[in-house]
Amino acid sequence: MLRHPPTSALVSLDISRSRGKTELDVKDNKYTVEIKIEAVGNITEAEGPIDVCDPQIKEELEKLMGEAISSEVRAAVAKAQELRCDPFGFGELLRRTSPKEWKKIKKQWREIIPEVEVKVEAKGIIQRKGMSGEPPFLDPWITRK
Repeated sequence: MLRHPPTSALVSLDISRSRGKTELDVKDNKYTVEIKIEAVGNITEAEGPIDVCDPQIKEELEKLMGEAISSEVRAAVAKAQELRCDPFGFGELLRRTSPKEWKKIKKQWREIIPEVEVKVEAKGIIQRKGMSGEPPFLDPWITRK
């Protein structure tokens, strides 16, 4: 559920598909993981004075969707790093992309994982807006100015 700040409307989205790409970079014994996500979703419900058919509002909602996904992923990664675990497979990615580096540090990976810099970039795409038309709760006189 997203809150559209200019209108204070609540918008529910159903993510129908997503894809992600994870890259790991090693420089000077510093590890950086870059996660890129693209999520496609549909608006399932809008509560409040918002016209989801407006292209500008759609663009704003897509941006909010991407920010919400990024925030959730960052929180999950931070918790995993705090617990010194690797449920996202960053170590496996390092093993595949830099086997010599992995051999050197695999026994210390649990100590290294909290120090890995993780960058998250998510893009939201709204594909469908459900049943849409002029919102019945908006005053027709105001919307037709």
